[in-house]
Amino acid sequence: SALFYCGKEFAHFHHDNELDLKLGKTLIRELGLTHPPGSVHHPDRALNSAWMELRFASAIDISRVVALVKRAVGQR
Repeated sequence: SALFYCGKEFAHFHHDNELDLKLGKTLIRELGLTHPPGSVHHPDRALNSAWMELRFASAIDISRVVALVKRAVGQR
């Protein structure tokens, strides 16, 4: 499943516990985000990619992902 805003994809789910979100290189760097270890879907993703895999397993994780989705949409 993918998420679109103004006709452009900005996120997609890999499975029930992981969202691949296009945040942009600058925001990823500003927030100090790092790619999760052991990626099955993007093991060779460049460190300076505009996309970030976000894993979630708890309500706190989901709140963090929701906040990042709002930031991603706000950039569009």
